[in-house]
Amino acid sequence: MPRYISLYEKTGNNLVNRMNLMRDDHEFFQALFGNPIDDPLVYDSYRIDEEINLKIFHKMSVMVDIVTYDCYVEFAA
Repeated sequence: MPRYISLYEKTGNNLVNRMNLMRDDHEFFQALFGNPIDDPLVYDSYRIDEEINLKIFHKMSVMVDIVTYDCYVEFAA
């Protein structure tokens, strides 16, 4: 069950890029997004803010440009 990071234009909301994450650490993402009760498998789309961006970087060595793009962690169904 792969996850990816999607980058969207801030003004037009068009998809600019999608990066597959090489490993899916379910427990990491569950904790990262506050153990969502209504989404225990973390299948929804979650916005990446500065704090989340840093945590993903420390865990997976991936950092995205949240100033230029609206970035989300998403699940590949």
